[in-house]
Amino acid sequence: MSEPMLIVCMGVSGTGKTTLGKSVADARDWQFIDADDLHSEQAIAKMAAGQPLTDADRAPWMRRVVTAVQHAADGGDSIVLAHSGLREHHRDQLRRAGLQTHFLFLNGLEQTIHRRLQNRQGHFMPSALLASQLSALQSPLNEPDVTLLDCAWTPDQLLQRANHVIGELEVHSV
Repeated sequence: MSEPMLIVCMGVSGTGKTTLGKSVADARDWQFIDADDLHSEQAIAKMAAGQPLTDADRAPWMRRVVTAVQHAADGGDSIVLAHSGLREHHRDQLRRAGLQTHFLFLNGLEQTIHRRLQNRQGHFMPSALLASQLSALQSPLNEPDVTLLDCAWTPDQLLQRANHVIGELEVHSV
């Protein structure tokens, strides 16, 4: 049995992390975790009110995310995580979770992402916080375990590319 894998679909809100993450998990019969589900009620209320989270606000959330990933992997299962991954030290925490980890960085034009956020319903994150997320984002493009994906691609194109990347990782981990 190969080492469990952690694939992190990352990017600012509105890039399609959850959509891609669920698709990858379904296609591979892996567990899916949405880091948004692990925010505290206070953090959700703060964001819903248009206030960006600070690193101090994110610290307990990151502990819950890492614990959830480790717990899910205890049975040897691979996991797909939808997670903003805005800060390098958050990505490093995920790398230290004990799984073979790779990040799929969903990125695109600010106007495209803003439009998506404005059209999205039923989510606590308002489009007004996009600028703060883009400001908080520490680019992962120089990190060796990151693949850039254009969030303007269709869901099928994104899934195809993600599966190709994961397939290559599986081949090289054997």
